[in-house]
Amino acid sequence: MDELIGFYEDFVEPNKIINHFKTDEEFLRWCDLGTIEDLRCTLKAFEDAELYEYCRIIFEVLKIKMDY
Repeated sequence: MDELIGFYEDFVEPNKIINHFKTDEEFLRWCDLGTIEDLRCTLKAFEDAELYEYCRIIFEVLKIKMDY
């Protein structure tokens, strides 16, 4: 059970999520999979974690999706 909890935490904790991406390009492609609502929630979580360099990427993807 602890392993399952750890696995889940890796996908909801911004400081752990970023460890799964080797490059900013990989992170950008992951963001591009999300909906506008997904990206808004992700942006909030990354802002709370003070991961501003990733917030910039999330915001750019969100901005592009909102222009469609």
